[in-house]
Amino acid sequence: MAYRCSSWPTASRLKFKLFSFSQHLEREGVQHMLEFWLTADNFQCHVKTQLETNQYNSQNALDDAMVIYDK
Repeated sequence: MAYRCSSWPTASRLKFKLFSFSQHLEREGVQHMLEFWLTADNFQCHVKTQLETNQYNSQNALDDAMVIYDK
């Protein structure tokens, strides 16, 4: 199955479940894991879009990756 960016449904029920899950992770002290995953997923989609539209800049991608890494 091919990976699709932003393939999550936007239904309010899913948003509520994600919010509840995020609250649970916060109580457990591991919300940073979800935040990292969402950030990394967004980075991947952004780079993929840039590659597809011939707008990819390796230095910008590296700079963005380092910002994520430094968090």
